[in-house]
Amino acid sequence: MTSCQVNGQNRSTSPMNPTISGTPGNDYITCLSVDAGTTGNLSGMTGAEVRGGPENDVLRTGFNGGTVAGDLGLDYCRTAGGNPPVTCEA
Repeated sequence: MTSCQVNGQNRSTSPMNPTISGTPGNDYITCLSVDAGTTGNLSGMTGAEVRGGPENDVLRTGFNGGTVAGDLGLDYCRTAGGNPPVTCEA
């Protein structure tokens, strides 16, 4: 299970819902880690997926065993290790 905060609100993944998503507006998403799990996702990797919303987002995670993706907008993503983030600004 992956536990995060989206704009200060706690969110967690489950086997039936392996994705944590941002809101339609600007988001600040933090996670201690992104679970490797066993669920396939949009990028073809396995594990939990943390996605920003369609606006500008900041995503910060510890070890990324799944997928961290910025989505649309100007997104800043930082992971402490594991899989690199995708669709984020350099």
